[in-house]
Amino acid sequence: MSDPEYDTYAVFADGVEVGGVVIRPDAVSRCNSAELFYIYPERHGKGLRLQVWQAIERLYPETKVWRLVTPYFEKRNIHFYVNKCGFRIVEFFSKAHAAPDHPPTGKSYHDEYFVFEKVM
Repeated sequence: MSDPEYDTYAVFADGVEVGGVVIRPDAVSRCNSAELFYIYPERHGKGLRLQVWQAIERLYPETKVWRLVTPYFEKRNIHFYVNKCGFRIVEFFSKAHAAPDHPPTGKSYHDEYFVFEKVM
């Protein structure tokens, strides 16, 4: 989070910290990635996550493509990104199709995840 190539934000609602976001912008390709996006569980189900994501998109109006990954078992994330935010699943990494920059760990829950993209 302290890397200068990343933009880190704390998320507040009603003056209380409720989550955070780490964005890796790429000014050249304008393909930005959400490296971390979380809302504390006690704040789930109130529409806050969608409001925050929409604010992120407004903060980066020059973005051509948004990219992020999420574990295969995170159904809430899959629903949120695909059905609420308009992302598409573009790749699934698993033991049979490992990510080139992340060799398998042998723990399936770490080795299986979806890659999402949203073309703006």
